[in-house]
Amino acid sequence: MLVKPPLADVSPGQPVTAQGWNELVGGLSDLYDEVLAFGTGALEVSVVDDGDPVLGATVTAVPIGDGQPTHAIAPFPGRSTYTLVGLSDGNWTVHAEADGYQAQSIEVTVPRSEPLPVNLLIDGSVMPDLFGRQLRTALTDLAAASIGVDLIFDTTGRELP
Repeated sequence: MLVKPPLADVSPGQPVTAQGWNELVGGLSDLYDEVLAFGTGALEVSVVDDGDPVLGATVTAVPIGDGQPTHAIAPFPGRSTYTLVGLSDGNWTVHAEADGYQAQSIEVTVPRSEPLPVNLLIDGSVMPDLFGRQLRTALTDLAAASIGVDLIFDTTGRELP
């Protein structure tokens, strides 16, 4: 952890001693080391559902070992990847989650030049498109998606047997 050294006031024209100069140089060196320890790496994460970008996901990288989690910057217009910045070199676990999907975790080594692909899987059943289908076909499609049917109504709101 960076500790601020005591700073001395000097008058204009007063020479700096070798000890004072060495303390300045040592302090700057410590500052550089601490700033570099934050990490300068970046990682692009492509969160998709069967090839289509998933917007509104939460992407977080957690270093394996010691360190703090880093949250990704969401895609902005013209981009479809999430961006993790300030990563140090080494092994990280990237977590991605979005409403309606199962959370995914993937281990990755930084630096990495290509985007990390994360394919999210739907959590639960997806309602098939039943518009314009015959009743028997619609019931077959619903059964194939593991969606049970308790009641069926016609277009006027009457229950069908």
